[in-house]
Amino acid sequence: MYFCERHERILEILKESGSASVERLAQLLFVSPPTIRRDLAFLKEQNLIHRTFGGATLRNNTANEIPFEFRDSQDADSKEIIAKKAAEYLRDDAVIFLDASSTVYRLLPYISKFKNITVITNSPKVCLTLAEQGIGSYCTGGTLLSKSKALVGESAKEFAKKFNADIFFFSSQGITEDGLITDASVVESEIRRAIMAQSRLNIFLCSSSKIGKKYAYTLANISEVDAVVSDIDVTEIFKADK
Repeated sequence: MYFCERHERILEILKESGSASVERLAQLLFVSPPTIRRDLAFLKEQNLIHRTFGGATLRNNTANEIPFEFRDSQDADSKEIIAKKAAEYLRDDAVIFLDASSTVYRLLPYISKFKNITVITNSPKVCLTLAEQGIGSYCTGGTLLSKSKALVGESAKEFAKKFNADIFFFSSQGITEDGLITDASVVESEIRRAIMAQSRLNIFLCSSSKIGKKYAYTLANISEVDAVVSDIDVTEIFKADK
């Protein structure tokens, strides 16, 4: 298990139990206690956990909002594969919605290869990156989540409803094997749901590490999306649900 996978698994264990000792984490992840201590030191530096005597607990709101920079470092190779596949749906003159996920963010370099694409997003980071590429975009406005860098709330949803998109590219924290797309953030799930209603095609970007994971809020069922783009072939996994 790579260190980034361990970090994600440690956060999942802390979400489930609230706290855990170094010894328990070492047993669950099949690594040495010194390795776990180094992992916890890194997660503390990222302001994701509190260190306790002999273990760790989650910081407030960590379960619902993980920093974009931390998420962006997870499954980097998988996200690049997904972005390349997702780019096949892009066309000149398309109107596209992009959510604030780190997976969708990897799609941005491909957008500049097409002409007259209109981008709407609830991510200020996406807008700034596109601007650096000379591409204009529309940003929803709304309440900014400081860690995930996503704009959410009623004003964000109302702004999104003004547009009719050809494609919505989005991601989430997990999808169950029976096809429930889930996330730990209810407000991010709500804005994604609102955008789905305004889009002709809804394309779900999902790294294989998220398959089989279930979080508190259901965003959609796989039957409500038009395609699942992953770093692996998911045809057989979700065959019964499509």
